[in-house]
Amino acid sequence: MSLFTQFILLDRPVLSYRIENDQLYLLSGREIAKYDLKSDAISRVEFFQKDGLSRRLLVDADYLYCEDFTMLYIFDKETLSCCGEVKLGEDLTSDICGMDSDDKRVYAGIRNGSLAVIDKASITTKPQVEFYEISSSSMWVIRSVGDKLYAGNVEGHLLVIDKQTCKVVQDIAAHRQNLKSLLIYDNRLLSASQDKSFAIRNLDTLDVIAVRKSAHRKAFRLAGIWKDVLITTCFPCGEIKLWDLDKLEAIKSIPIAACNSGQLTIYEDCAFLASRGIDGLERVAMDRLLQYDRPPYDD
Repeated sequence: MSLFTQFILLDRPVLSYRIENDQLYLLSGREIAKYDLKSDAISRVEFFQKDGLSRRLLVDADYLYCEDFTMLYIFDKETLSCCGEVKLGEDLTSDICGMDSDDKRVYAGIRNGSLAVIDKASITTKPQVEFYEISSSSMWVIRSVGDKLYAGNVEGHLLVIDKQTCKVVQDIAAHRQNLKSLLIYDNRLLSASQDKSFAIRNLDTLDVIAVRKSAHRKAFRLAGIWKDVLITTCFPCGEIKLWDLDKLEAIKSIPIAACNSGQLTIYEDCAFLASRGIDGLERVAMDRLLQYDRPPYDD
């Protein structure tokens, strides 16, 4: 029996969700919804005219964003009404990849390596967008930290981009295949790759602290860190792993239903799970996850 229990029941699986200040924003089917983790109140708005599997959410202090192929939609966080939209590409050669934001701009990776930078002051009226050639391959993950962007591309490189000039100031061959997951924690930068490895670097110097190879049998993502335990998820092979960050040893291997894609997020003392096989969201207390008694297998 799964450790996870039903948390939000919906008619369809959750494609993407984000949590900020006890508000859980999610996409399901043609709907966008907001769930208050304190009051259990839920608001749901049907916005999209047709189904889509590539939509992903981003939330910051100002807006809720949804990328949908080449379109970026901007929503009011309180009412869930759409207050702006901008088309960033034309077709499958220019759809939106990784995305992040800060207090002034939204940064969107565009397939095949360019970066769209959107001025937030104009985003609900006539969005001002500038494009920069950054990478020779698509950047599927972007993280904004201070005056820098950290991005991973399909070639496995970690790119450090100066926000002011939008130029690459460091290009590190960090992995052998697609670098598709980044996590910033306690002045450390963690990266995970399709080559089944993850690396830990000093955020200031980007010097390697440690590398773990064969972390999972297939491509995986970094879900989060809780009490110095790293949580990784591999949906194609149906497992969650918990790692001792000091020893880089797997301390738990927890089975979940295998599927092509999903999302696991750690928020406060709980883990929230979405996947193609779940209509809604499931949840488990992190204490219970850590108490799971199945030992990890050796790859």
